[in-house]
Amino acid sequence: YDAATLKKGMRVISAETERLSGMVEELLDFSRIQNGRFSLVFQKMDLLAELGEAVLMYTEKARREDIQIIYNEPEMLPIIYGDKNRLRQVFINVIDNAIKYSDPGDTVKIDAFRQGDNIVITVADTGCGIAEEQLQTLFDRYLHSECMDPAPHGLGLGLPLCNAIAQAHGGRIFAQSQVGVGTKITVALPDRQS
Repeated sequence: YDAATLKKGMRVISAETERLSGMVEELLDFSRIQNGRFSLVFQKMDLLAELGEAVLMYTEKARREDIQIIYNEPEMLPIIYGDKNRLRQVFINVIDNAIKYSDPGDTVKIDAFRQGDNIVITVADTGCGIAEEQLQTLFDRYLHSECMDPAPHGLGLGLPLCNAIAQAHGGRIFAQSQVGVGTKITVALPDRQS
């Protein structure tokens, strides 16, 4: 084999290893939730730093796929009490889905702001959208929108995990969508200091 073929093969193997590792982690987390052993490490944290890191992780991927990320980063959000790794996991999952189900030329817009006693993060894409009947159970079980690939990218446990994490923080996550227009995922977390 030539060097280019070998390099391409290594990229495929690396990507597949990452995907499988992610699936195993999702299964373990889902199992922990079902068995009541899903634990979080609460501490004072900078939510904006975790969101910024998640955005940074996907900026290059979005650029390669000709998808524009618009991050309206606020100057400041209050320090909250939460599990920074789990909340970063929520942001990563939601941003990853927005990019995954968008096409070249689409836009993913990310906003973070304070609304009453909550800190709200929205991730809105101009991708394929989700049918109304599927929105009702989107955070409960594995579902694909009609425009999504028939072969799943994972086990479809990501959004139910995000929901469990948001609820464990006293928050909530919900979706608004229209087929052919796009999807907006909103994560609302209470502004708790302890």
